[in-house]
Amino acid sequence: MNVLEPWPGGWWHLRDAVDYHLATTFSLLDLAAREKESIIYNFCKMNLDAIEKGKTEPPFAFVVPRHDQHDPITARKMLDILSRGGVEIHQAEADFWAGNRQFKRGDYVILLSQPFRAYVKALLEHKPYPEWTAVLEKAPVPPGDVTGWTLPLMMGVNCVRIDTPFEVELGSVNSPRPQRAKVLRRRGGDYLVRHRTNRSFILLNRLLQEGKKVYWLRDTLELRGSTYAPGTIYIPLKQIDPNKMSFLAQELAVTVEQRAATARPRDHDALSETRPLKGFRLKPPRIALYQPWTANVDEGWTRFLLEQFEFRYQSLYNARIRKGGLQGDFDAIILPDMPPEEILSGRATPEPDIYTPRPPKPYLRGVGEEGVKALQEFVRKGGTLIALGSACDFAIERLGLPAQDVTKNASAAEFFCPGSLLRVVVDPTEPLAYGMPDNAAVMFTNGPVLRPKYWARRTGVPAL
Repeated sequence: MNVLEPWPGGWWHLRDAVDYHLATTFSLLDLAAREKESIIYNFCKMNLDAIEKGKTEPPFAFVVPRHDQHDPITARKMLDILSRGGVEIHQAEADFWAGNRQFKRGDYVILLSQPFRAYVKALLEHKPYPEWTAVLEKAPVPPGDVTGWTLPLMMGVNCVRIDTPFEVELGSVNSPRPQRAKVLRRRGGDYLVRHRTNRSFILLNRLLQEGKKVYWLRDTLELRGSTYAPGTIYIPLKQIDPNKMSFLAQELAVTVEQRAATARPRDHDALSETRPLKGFRLKPPRIALYQPWTANVDEGWTRFLLEQFEFRYQSLYNARIRKGGLQGDFDAIILPDMPPEEILSGRATPEPDIYTPRPPKPYLRGVGEEGVKALQEFVRKGGTLIALGSACDFAIERLGLPAQDVTKNASAAEFFCPGSLLRVVVDPTEPLAYGMPDNAAVMFTNGPVLRPKYWARRTGVPAL
């Protein structure tokens, strides 16, 4: 590091860290006090330059259609993220044309003629990674972090870039957060919730945790001019008080449709009365998330995601896995993205070091061979094992998953994907993909690429 006074070495105390931060803070405040006019002038000039660029250089705006969204709630959430970052957002007060496309009154417009122009471009523009190659290795130069972070792609939001000037009367938006939804009522009808909004999972989990009977429709349902795709959530009227359903819809901003259907559910998989209406009866899953002693980042993010959508789960530690009998307590076990050797053996025994205390033995081990046998038994008896990222290699090598990682031994020149947004084709008729669009973007970071082996194909294991 380029520092004027390199640290001479020795024992680093908490006091040294505090003094380090205090010196930096006071130095910054001293500079701001002495150069006040210069800092304010440059700040204003930078913002004025950004506004002028937004008036003269493309892109001139990004438009987020209000109604043409797969998940309108998530679209409003993205706008709220931008707003909290200081981005100015407007709404069109009349229909208008921009970029050879017509937009509707009420669509959201993010003009680039604003102080946060660079911030808007960084988050909303598509960014192709330059095809540079290293001179010696003949492999692509890795990025400092990731190659793509386009917010609309990651959140599944339809966001249109406008590269030509246009005119429309705009009104400021103070709070683009999701508006309260309501129950679209038809007296005496059952409840239908479309699966395409992410918040439908919160509604679903709350109902299941209260012991309500809830179904996913297996087939497309045509009902009085409306089409409900596979995976639509079906809640019989008698399962929940109408006032309670109205409260949930408003709290979660989820649209609930109350329709007098021609069929009613029974207590088995076939929902039928006057004509067949097939569906899956759901139950709250008993989820376990493996938590190693190696401070795994992916485990923390997976835990965060489960909590955001109100999935109940338990943290699963090495000792509990080695104990066995997992199928009696859990329906699904999630292995976070981590190397197979860390799952099996845990952290390596550190060499004696005066700066690094030796962890106790229980915190050094992984699942061990006993844990491998316990996980094999769990899967054989019907449990679902979800392996994320590199944990798939553990499932292949130690648990006999009938698949092959076709990129495992590939060089960087042959396969290189260090944190990129990839386009995937989705089959929304598969239960795992219910509610998804036909095409989506996924973040992929040098993970495994799996090909089912012969016996997987013979036994009907699907490639999802």
